[in-house]
Amino acid sequence: IDNSAAPNSVSPARFAEQMTHLRSHGWRTITLNDLLAFVRRKEIPQKRVLITFDDGFQNVITEALPVLKTHGFVATVFLATGYVGRRNSYAKTKMPDLPMLTWRQVCSLKDSGWQIESHGHTHTDLPLLGRAELYSELQLSRDQIQQQTGGTPKHFCYPRGKYTPEIMDAVRRVGYESAMSVRSGFVTVQSNPWLLERLWVSDSTLLHFRALLTAPDRKSTRLNSSHA
Repeated sequence: IDNSAAPNSVSPARFAEQMTHLRSHGWRTITLNDLLAFVRRKEIPQKRVLITFDDGFQNVITEALPVLKTHGFVATVFLATGYVGRRNSYAKTKMPDLPMLTWRQVCSLKDSGWQIESHGHTHTDLPLLGRAELYSELQLSRDQIQQQTGGTPKHFCYPRGKYTPEIMDAVRRVGYESAMSVRSGFVTVQSNPWLLERLWVSDSTLLHFRALLTAPDRKSTRLNSSHA
């Protein structure tokens, strides 16, 4: 959430506008634990949205948290633990140089009701890793979050959206209960828990944001899941 106009950034003003729209139209935020429970029960209520942030940028707490608190909303951060307290030097796209959350800030988000989940340790492309490196990447991130926050992460997000069937199996074997991709779409009761869909939220117009919230013939079996 910044004014850099980077492809994966939403300006603070636009984000506030988007969240105000959600609240004024009766949307409520849920957690990943809620989402998984709905999918397993095969019953998803309407007007529920899961808000997710990847990587763990510091502007999540400086810009997003105050806006979400205003509306009684919570969100989820998928944390790349190797970059906590550092800067986003892993970036390969046209992104500005940005500070990442510190562990103290991560704990503050958790205390505010947010979920802190795993995005791997080094934000590396998992398909490039050998089996031992892959398992180390998955376990180290989980262990550090547990040690620093006192909560064990149950959910994973594939760095850069890259995965294979072998990686999906490794995520399950390590002990995660679900994993999120960057596959565009609504979560439904038919969704694969290890390949949950999301909707990319951009800095485009509010009209575009409103369109994201509407799927053809959307029933109670659909759930919005967005990431910024």
